[in-house]
Amino acid sequence: MRIFGYTRMSTSNQADSLDTQQALLLKYIEDQRVVGGFGSEDEWVGVFSDPATSGSTHLFEREAGRTLMERASRGDHIVVTKLDRMFRSAADACVVLEHFRAAGIELHILQFGFRPDSPIGRYIYQTLAAVAELERELIRERTREGIAWARSQGRAINAESPLGWRKVGTGRDSKFVPDLKEQESCRTIVLKRDEGESWERIALSSRNGRLYKNKGDWNLRNVNQAYEAVKKNFPRYDGKTMDDFSIAARKKAHKKATGHDTTDKT
Repeated sequence: MRIFGYTRMSTSNQADSLDTQQALLLKYIEDQRVVGGFGSEDEWVGVFSDPATSGSTHLFEREAGRTLMERASRGDHIVVTKLDRMFRSAADACVVLEHFRAAGIELHILQFGFRPDSPIGRYIYQTLAAVAELERELIRERTREGIAWARSQGRAINAESPLGWRKVGTGRDSKFVPDLKEQESCRTIVLKRDEGESWERIALSSRNGRLYKNKGDWNLRNVNQAYEAVKKNFPRYDGKTMDDFSIAARKKAHKKATGHDTTDKT
């Protein structure tokens, strides 16, 4: 009979470090040898560790987890500190546990205090698996809420700059500020489109610096996006939305505001 340990950690600053988990596993195995749970002839193979690995990743998709599953066979024991170190959800835990049972592999989870292969063990196992899944869902929800709040404060969290805006600062201090030159380019695209120019002609005539763009160049996709951005989000001319102007009035307002004619000279 062989004994395998398994550890996992999502990030380097977790309190439940790989070293801490390993120390707990070794202490458990030592105690089991004393009380007769493991014999002196049982081989301690070692610890299989997955550092910087999300709990949402299936055990079979983790490097060490996959190796562990390939090496463990009938009569072997696998020891892990907590349920969520090995499984990503209640459903995942039940599937893997059934695989262990069919393969004749015994799983020891230290947080249980006993093996989950008895009726009461299976009940508690499934209950704690559901709790672990709930905890991960709550963490995801808090993360989403935190990102939404940060964005509501103008911070640029995990996002590229939308048309007409640019990102300043880094990390938690990053935020979006108006890119007035690009917003003006977007308005020019609106005027050209409303005059009847095709999207293809607008994109072609705007490329290669002929119409300012903060990053990259204009193409068929982003000139469409520029049109929608102006219609929905951009500042107004003289207190009126762009839709309130006739084409001629828009051209006049545009020229007054910028000093530029929007007539395509290409």
